[in-house]
Amino acid sequence: MYRPLNPQLEYAFPEGELKIPEKPSALIILCLGDGDSRFCPRMHFITQHLQRRGFATFIFDMLSREESKIYSFNPELAAQKLVRVTQSLAKFHDLKHLPVGYFGTSNGTAVALTAASVLKTKVSTVISCSGAPALAIDHLHLINIPVLLLAGQYNSPVVTANRQTLHNLSGSKNLAVILPGVSDLFAEGKTLEQVTDISGDWFSKNLPVKKAAKHRRLKLPA
Repeated sequence: MYRPLNPQLEYAFPEGELKIPEKPSALIILCLGDGDSRFCPRMHFITQHLQRRGFATFIFDMLSREESKIYSFNPELAAQKLVRVTQSLAKFHDLKHLPVGYFGTSNGTAVALTAASVLKTKVSTVISCSGAPALAIDHLHLINIPVLLLAGQYNSPVVTANRQTLHNLSGSKNLAVILPGVSDLFAEGKTLEQVTDISGDWFSKNLPVKKAAKHRRLKLPA
């Protein structure tokens, strides 16, 4: 069921953006690869869709603009950052009772899977959207939560990697969905809507819904 976006809480961070719709059922952290940005229309479409499904969302760039000028994208280091971000968000009054899911794109998928292997049950599920899960090959056997792998038919490397990833995951509720006639950017027709519908349904099914706090007192974590 879709919910109105307002009233909602919105907070800006140096490298990310947190939005909390009224009575959120879960928190989705979007893990972007080095080819994506939280400012791109495609990612805005996805976060807005998830918010309408009643999920709080936090979207952030793995590397700040300053860092991207100095460092290359390193999934292992980015995963450490994601673990810290997830732990910090769990200190927020409005979020600490909510289950957490990751939505990864590109090589941000490897970051999400690696962080999930570290946080164990603190993350309930991961979605890989046209991702590179093979970069997390050393961590896949440690993941026992449901994982959804989304790929476009015309993105053969990702399709192949997703099928191989299924064999390396330990969880029993994993699924690879190949979208026919679709490229790696999900740009064809209403394909992006299809991706967000599938993702929203997956999160609704695989995130254990918990009751959110009644009183809104949001404080920055120490």
